[in-house]
Amino acid sequence: MTIPCVITVGVRSLTTGPESLVLVADRPSKSVAVAVRGRGLAALTRRAAGVALATLITERPASAVEVPVIGRQHQIGKLRISILGPQAALTLTAGDAVVRHWNIAHRPELAAAMNRVVTHLTAETAA
Repeated sequence: MTIPCVITVGVRSLTTGPESLVLVADRPSKSVAVAVRGRGLAALTRRAAGVALATLITERPASAVEVPVIGRQHQIGKLRISILGPQAALTLTAGDAVVRHWNIAHRPELAAAMNRVVTHLTAETAA
């Protein structure tokens, strides 16, 4: 039995205010689930999580990337990660609809969380 890696990051939603974004790394499925308030919203593959991490740790003052996700009811969506200096913004979409938008005031906190879940996923592969 493998134990998932669960990390929370404080974010600000444009619609609901402050909340905790939960990242759950699951080795058997090789994915990272994104959840808020106990509700899973999307899952990233190990590769997509690696691309997200690379964007979050970039030293460029501005950067953006979209990675594919599987959303609720197995809908294909995208997670857009935008970097502007020390801040980050995440936008989760399903088709043309914006499902959620979060602002992260302290990008290194999100980068550290993503690093931990990606490391958790890749540790089993290396073992």
